Amino acid sequence: MISSPERSYLMGQLRKKMMEDMQLHGLARSTRKTYIHVLKQAARHFWKPPDAITNEEWREYFLYLVNEKKAAPSTVRQLLCAIVFMYRHTLGVDPPKLEVVRPEKRKRMPNVLTTEEIKHVLRCVTRSKYRIMFTLIYACGLRVAETINLKVRDVDLNRATLRIVNSKGNKDRYVPIPQKVLVMLQHVITRRHPGSDLLFPNSRGRWIHCTVLQKAFKSAVETSGIDKSATLRTLRHSYATHLLESGVCLPVIQKNLGHSSLRTTSIYLHVAQNQRADSAACMNQLL
Repeated sequence: MISSPERSYLMGQLRKKMMEDMQLHGLARSTRKTYIHVLKQAARHFWKPPDAITNEEWREYFLYLVNEKKAAPSTVRQLLCAIVFMYRHTLGVDPPKLEVVRPEKRKRMPNVLTTEEIKHVLRCVTRSKYRIMFTLIYACGLRVAETINLKVRDVDLNRATLRIVNSKGNKDRYVPIPQKVLVMLQHVITRRHPGSDLLFPNSRGRWIHCTVLQKAFKSAVETSGIDKSATLRTLRHSYATHLLESGVCLPVIQKNLGHSSLRTTSIYLHVAQNQRADSAACMNQLL
C-alpha cells in the first residue's frame, strides 16, 4: 500500500511531466487543465496514482461514471483522451485497450439572445472592464479564453482588426472590430496596467480567470431578469446568428469564428430566424 506522502509525490511528478508533455504537443491550456482534473478524480477514487490503475480498475471506474455519477458523454471522452495521452506520451507505452464506447457528442442547438437582450444584460454589468470584455466577445465573436489572452499589440487601431493568436487548433486569425468597440479599446489601451502587455489584466497585471468572468456575466443575466439560459458562449453564438440574419455569408462567419470546418458553422442556419422564414416563404410559393 502506497503511503499518503509517497502517493502525493508520485502524483506530483506524473502531473509535472504530463503538463510539460501537453505543452510540447501544443494542447490548449483548458485541455491541459481538463486532462489533469479527470485523472486526479480517478486517482482519488482508487487512492493511487493514475499510472498505477489497472485495466480492470479503469473498466470499473468507467462503469461507475456512467451508471452512478451519470457523467456526461463529454466527461467520458475527456477521460479516455487523457488516459491515452498519459500512457502514450508521458509514460511512453501503449495505452490500455479499454472496452469503452466513445459516446457520440449530443448536437444541441445553441442558445441565442436578441440584440436588445444583449444590450440589457450589458447594462447590468457593474464593472466597466468586464462590460467592455463582454461587448468585445459579442462584437467580434470571441471565445472567452481568446479574450483573456489578448495582448495590447493584438489590437490594430488603424486597420480596425483584432489578431487572435494561437487559438483553438493552434490557429491565428484576424477579426474586424466595429467602430463603436474600437473607441472602447482605445480607452482601454490608454489606461492600461503599467508593466503588463495584456489588454485586460487583473489588478496584479496577470490574466483574469475565466470563472470570474463567467460569474460576473451570470450575475448580470440574473439582474436583467431575462428568462433565458445564457453564458458568455451565448454571446459568441448570438454574434454568428445575428451576422447570418443580417446577410453575411457563412464562409465569412466561419473565418471570423475560427472554425476549421464550414460544417461547424452551419449549425447557425438552424437558429437564424430569417433562414427559416425564407424556406417557409419559398415553400408557400411552391404549394
